Amino acid sequence: MTVVNPKSISGINSITTGSGSDDILTIHTNNGTERLRVDSTGTTKIVTGIVTTLTATTGIVTTLTANTVTSLGAVSGTTGTFSGAVSGTT
Repeated sequence: MTVVNPKSISGINSITTGSGSDDILTIHTNNGTERLRVDSTGTTKIVTGIVTTLTATTGIVTTLTANTVTSLGAVSGTTGTFSGAVSGTT
């Protein structure tokens, strides 16, 4: 059963863009500001705001760009390279 409340939606199994659309799903705040965008290839763009948790459950995250990272937990299973300043390591 789908339940739509002013602050939440539950019971949704899938969301499909309409035919003839640009195959982009966007989520906006109540003032119209776009916060999240997913295109037809699955590319996800977090437009603005603070990401407190990012978990990849399917596929491979090939690029993650952040202006400031304040906390990064253990990184495992990587085959790529890291660049830029890395500090706070033990």
